Order: sequence, then C-alpha cells, then structure tokens
Amino acid sequence: EIMPSLVGSEMCIRDRNNYMKNDKDYIFVRSLIDKYRLNEKYFHLDEKYLFSYIDRIVYEYRVMDTLTFVTSKWSRVSSYFLKVFIILGGAFLSVIKTQKIKKSIALANTSFDSGIIALPFADNVMRMKRLRDLCDMDIDICYHPHFHFQSLQKQIDYYNSRNESVYLDYFRLSDTIDLAVKMLADSHQLRKCSKELDRYFNSNTCKLPGIVIVSVLYRQSMTRLLKRMVTSQTSKIWLMDFCFELKYITFNDVIHKQRPQDKTIHLQHGSFFTYQPAYCNPCCDISLCCSPREKDIIDQNNKYKSRIEYLGAPLQSFIDKSNIDKVESSFDILFLMTDTYSAENKMLQTIFLKGFDFLRYKVLVRYRPASRIDDETYLSPFIGGATVSNGTTLTDDVKSAKTIVSFSEDALYIGLRYNKRIVVICSEDPKETYNFDNSTSNIIITNHLSISKSLDWDAFIEGAEECDYNTDNFALYNFGINNFEQLRIRFKEILTTCL
Repeated sequence: EIMPSLVGSEMCIRDRNNYMKNDKDYIFVRSLIDKYRLNEKYFHLDEKYLFSYIDRIVYEYRVMDTLTFVTSKWSRVSSYFLKVFIILGGAFLSVIKTQKIKKSIALANTSFDSGIIALPFADNVMRMKRLRDLCDMDIDICYHPHFHFQSLQKQIDYYNSRNESVYLDYFRLSDTIDLAVKMLADSHQLRKCSKELDRYFNSNTCKLPGIVIVSVLYRQSMTRLLKRMVTSQTSKIWLMDFCFELKYITFNDVIHKQRPQDKTIHLQHGSFFTYQPAYCNPCCDISLCCSPREKDIIDQNNKYKSRIEYLGAPLQSFIDKSNIDKVESSFDILFLMTDTYSAENKMLQTIFLKGFDFLRYKVLVRYRPASRIDDETYLSPFIGGATVSNGTTLTDDVKSAKTIVSFSEDALYIGLRYNKRIVVICSEDPKETYNFDNSTSNIIITNHLSISKSLDWDAFIEGAEECDYNTDNFALYNFGINNFEQLRIRFKEILTTCL
C-alpha cells in the first residue's frame, strides 16, 4: 500500500519535537546553530532539512569520527584556518579537474528535458549503471560537483561507449573565493563554534569548516543548475544516489524551494539488516529500499515521515545482462569467503572449514577480492583439495556451482538471482535479523558452525534443481525482488505515483 507523504504535517512536527526533547546531541547542536546563526548565515535550510542536517552532524562525530571511517588524510586536521584552506583548495582543484573531464564527454546535455533527472555519485561502484535499462522513460544524467575523482572518468567513459548523454556540473571559482573571504571574516565566531562542537563530542577534528563549505557550495551549484538547465515548469522526478549526506539534504531543500512541483527519490544503496542511520533517515519524498523487511525497519525509525517503498535487489547487483538460464555446474559447492581482519571472522571460517569434508565434494573457493592476499594466506591450510577461483567474475563462479556457502551477505543477491541453494554463515542469531514466518528449504541462515558436519549435504545439493526464488516467500520478504524484469515493473509503478 502506498501511503501519502506526511512531511510538514502535525504528526511530523510532533515527532520532531519529541525527538528534540529526548536527544541531548540534537539539543546541543541545535543550540550552537542558533547561537552562532549558522542557518541564517550559511545553511539556509527549512526546518525539516535542518533537522536532518543536525542528525548528519551528530553522525559525523558519533559514527564517522573513528579511524575506520577516515576518507581523507586531511580528516584529522584540527586547525580551523588550515582546514578551510584545504577544503576550499579541494574545491578549486575540483573546478580544474572537472573542466578537463568535461572535454572527454562525447554527448553533453545542454538542458534537462526529460521527466527524470538522476544525480549519481562517481563511486568505485556504479550504482546507476543500468538505470536507463530499468526505466522506459527518458532520463537525464547529471553528475553534481565532486571532490573525489578516482572513478568519475571511468563512469563518463561508460556513457561515451553507449553514446548516451551526460552532464557534469562544477563549482564556481567566484563562489569559492567569496566563501573564503566570508569564512575568514567570520573566523572568530566559527572557530568558537567549532571548538564547542569538538569539546562536546570529545573530538579534535574541526569538522565545522567542512560542514559549512559543503553546505554553501552545493547550495549554490544546485541553485544555478535549476535556473540554467531546468526551464520547464512540468514536474520532474529527481533520483538521488544516497540521501543521508549533507549535499543530498541540501539538494532536497533547494529543489523543494525552487520547484515545489518536483519529487525527489532516494534510490536503494544496498541491503541492510539492522537499524542504521545512513539507511533509515531518508529526507527525500520517497526512499526506496530493497525488501519488505527493510521497509519495516525504516518505518519504525522514519523521523521525517518520508514515503518508504521497497523496490528490489540493489541496482549495482545487476552487474551485467547475462542470461540466467541454468548451465552445467562444474562444482557441487561454491564457498564465498569474507575477510580475516577480525578475530570473529577468522573463527567463523576456520571452524566451519575444519569440519567440512572436502574429499567428498567438488568445491570452488572464492576469496574476497579486496583482502584476498591476507585471507588466502590465513585460510588456505583449511580448504583441503578445493579449487581456488582465479580470474573469473563472481557471476561466473556462482553459475559454475550447484550450491553456495557464503560467509558474506553482500554476495547473496547474485546467488539468489541464479536460483542457487545457499547456506549463509553469520555471527549473530539470524532470528534477530530475518523474518522466518515463511519457511524455505532453499536458504539456510545459521550461526551454528556445526552445520558443516550436521547438514545432509547430499540432499541439499540434490534438491538444487527445484530452487526458484521468484516464488520463495522467505527470499522475497527478506531480500526483495531479484528479477530485473519484475524490478522494472515495480519501478514503473512507483514512478507513476509521482507524476
């Protein structure tokens, strides 16, 4: 059932007020924003988006402020002036790099005439790669200004190879200069505010300059983009790659102020299994997740009362157009290993492998590509005479096996798509994560490592021919639609309600 958006309603206001009363972090950050007039001078956000912005600021300190999440060697710089110089310098370099890449675009947009405008992020994973295959409506692709360029050229090359148009936006030098002057003139107040933030969160990372710069520059870029590229007053749909980031919160605010007739949609980013702020704090009009299970999680934590819809498997999991007809399987079982960085992951994998009878079955082992060298060094003594995957894709390996044992939930969608029976080894009680109301014999999810000995592997492998996840209610509820044509139908249904 599709529920109307409640954004701006009395319910939304009441929920926000209750949250403010009970959340000390929110109260503190909001008090600083008011005290130093940050919203008035820099953010210019309506109430809903300011609420979301504060959530993100808290998230920056409480979650991102750890060594695990360091995304730049400059993240730990604690000097206000140095931080301003580095980030604005990054914006200046972004202008130069963007102009160079713009010259390589074979077919560039001059205006956005389509009913849908997509704003992808140039990550190493191209999440919107098959977006135009998914939708039979015309879609304009617009890359917003980037600070990181590792994968942008590769994505532009992809559109060039398909002779598809794309637009690459960029920061303006005049904006960076004006902002530098303003932040230097206001440095006394901004430094005081930054120190209060760091002191409260027991940090020394001086995050405020980055927060201010991102807010101002992306607001200016989106404001210009709307005036220059979107001239039609006909309502449009904006597809955003990821919602719980400062720039996407800003984009939503600008779009809804200048074009109230438009709708914004947050595309699903990937599967999740418990409450995570990055997935459960959508501030777009509509947030798309993968499965009904995930929709239930977001609905319980939907602070902004956005509309939540499940779409199906993450778009980036449809990595090719391979035909899914069954092929002759070379192996009985494919083992999909995970990293060995943590003691827990080492323990799970070694105990299972030690208990498995490698002499009885033909086994293919695929190590996690990102950590293969370390993982293979540690795990190779425990894999008996198994064949090790080398030079083949995940899809190739999945197709070559009758069944799968996976220590990684990330690889599940490929296995489900090719209708492979799967054993998932997890560390936590799966009943805390998945809904088992609809039982299935096709997927076994367990934290009992004795399964390597206790499972009737012969029967599990022999039953692989009857596996069909298109009609498996357990898989459909917990993981979502995994068939591209069914996904297309579902996507069209959702888009139709926006037009």
